[in-house]
Amino acid sequence: MRLSPLAPFALLAAGCFVDATGGAPGEGGGTTSSTASTGSFTSSDSASSSSTAGATSTSTTATSSSSSGAGGCDNQVLRFDGDDRAFAPYDVTYDFADDFAFGAWVRPAADPKFVAGDLVDSTSTLIRRMSAIDDKGYSMGLVEFFDDGLLHPAVSVRVGNTLLCTAFGEPVPADVWVRISATYLRSGLGDDLTLFVDGSAVDASECGDSDLATFTGELELGNTTEFGGVTAFRGDLDDVFLARSSGAVVEPAHPVPCSVDYVAAFPFDLGGTSVCPAPMLTVNPGTATYAADCELP
Repeated sequence: MRLSPLAPFALLAAGCFVDATGGAPGEGGGTTSSTASTGSFTSSDSASSSSTAGATSTSTTATSSSSSGAGGCDNQVLRFDGDDRAFAPYDVTYDFADDFAFGAWVRPAADPKFVAGDLVDSTSTLIRRMSAIDDKGYSMGLVEFFDDGLLHPAVSVRVGNTLLCTAFGEPVPADVWVRISATYLRSGLGDDLTLFVDGSAVDASECGDSDLATFTGELELGNTTEFGGVTAFRGDLDDVFLARSSGAVVEPAHPVPCSVDYVAAFPFDLGGTSVCPAPMLTVNPGTATYAADCELP
């Protein structure tokens, strides 16, 4: 018996669920830099803001192992080989009273667990905050849809065991950089959760205006401690962010800044340090590397 196309993403959400819409994707549902880069974020409002920079270390950092690329490239990315996890401990800066956004630049590699017709819809974790204690959280990942072997971006919100919303996108290619982000707009009317790919809204879902303001989940990238590592990501992440959102489409800028709206921003040019005052990332088991990359637009 094959798994439902939603079953693997239920792993990311740490619970079984049914898509609120039931629709198909899109149908509704380097050297280390010595200074942190700052600036304005890209949004539909063309909003601009002043910036600050800083970081506090509450966890051991992974060691950077990269050097400048061809032509003096000094951009670094965090590279996952399919069994790694990067994480930052819970911090009060991750709590949002109402609206928020999160996302990253993503370059997935070909993943051997994504196989068409193998009766398993595989999943890779990109960004995840989930708390079993508080029974709430959100996830972003790449998933198969109906066992097609392709990499569909997807995002999910969970509150309790009975309320969950999801949004899915059309597949993205391997070995190509793509911007994936999501907004959760609890304060507005209509759909709460919206998935964006390269700045365009591709799917949205109603979550019932559920409260995600405070929960103790740590920030995880590339994998999760649950499910035996079956959701491990293979590929590169850059410019991971968490931000407050007031209805604007917040996209992953490059390099990601620390502005008045951002609470965590990881350009990886400083290893696991956020250019906002948020906890530092740790890589575990430690085989993920900070690697130079000159191809990010």
